[in-house]
Amino acid sequence: MTKEQKLLLLFVLIIAGSGAGLYISKQMKQNPTDVSISVINTTSTTQVPQATTTKLAPNTEVRGTVSAAPIKPAPKPAPKPASSGTSNVAPVKDPTPKPAVTQPTPEPVVTNPQVKINTITEKTTYSVPSGKIETINVTLVVDDTGIITDASFSYDPPTDRESVQYLSGFQRSFNKSVLVGQKLSGAKIPRTGGASLTTNAFNKFLVTASTKING
Repeated sequence: MTKEQKLLLLFVLIIAGSGAGLYISKQMKQNPTDVSISVINTTSTTQVPQATTTKLAPNTEVRGTVSAAPIKPAPKPAPKPASSGTSNVAPVKDPTPKPAVTQPTPEPVVTNPQVKINTITEKTTYSVPSGKIETINVTLVVDDTGIITDASFSYDPPTDRESVQYLSGFQRSFNKSVLVGQKLSGAKIPRTGGASLTTNAFNKFLVTASTKING
């Protein structure tokens, strides 16, 4: 209710009170036995006015004005706090436990194992047409898989001039690359330096060496 409305209501109540007083005074002059006065009692702007009856004694004159109680404005509701945009609701946890993730076991690093090396050195003898015996010395290096990795050749002093010619020719023509990479169990060299007897003696050594290593 605005201030103007309050003043208007107060003015109406004053006029109504003055009119009621004059009416009661007039009635008492005409019939001074029993007069009832209705007074409007207002306590607030939100309540319905209630009428009260007051009995006056005979020959009683009512003068003055009826004053109304001041009207108090209704209290304003307290403003709601502004929302900050954040929620205080606690997050719901998943009751289902997650399985533990196990790290795979790394595979061991395999390094090249140490290769077992077999070194074989043998003297091999053979007969020449003069009836004498010649001796050659052969050395082979074989790994644990039976592969020839190295080879060397030498000979003892020859017994005659013809043997000197063939043995020296074999030594000059011998090339270990012919043997390296071959499997000892089937290794063989072709005729070398024109010395067939010396070549046969060398191949005989290869068979004997394979038997020793492979049992």
